[in-house]
Amino acid sequence: CAPFAGGSLKYGEVTVFFVAQFLLCSLETVFNALAPRALSTWVSALPRAVKTASTAVLICAFGQLFCENLMRAHIFESMIELYPRLELTWGPGASGIGAGRNLAVA
Repeated sequence: CAPFAGGSLKYGEVTVFFVAQFLLCSLETVFNALAPRALSTWVSALPRAVKTASTAVLICAFGQLFCENLMRAHIFESMIELYPRLELTWGPGASGIGAGRNLAVA
């Protein structure tokens, strides 16, 4: 809880995100119930990847509400520090394909 001690937490932002997600899912249910059968059947026949991408595009508009508190508290930056850093370096005087390559984990 230390990152939130500075008062950067704004209550309700994440709730708004989930309310928007609920409304989008509800609209989909209402659409399936009220849309003409031909249109509903056509949408249902779309590949799963297309439906997933469409949902992601719609909900991305509200993504800032979900991540804003985490970004303000620098949670993502502290998460990066938990993992080792991978550096790919090319050695001096390397010749030929792949010669002198060095893989180092810092």
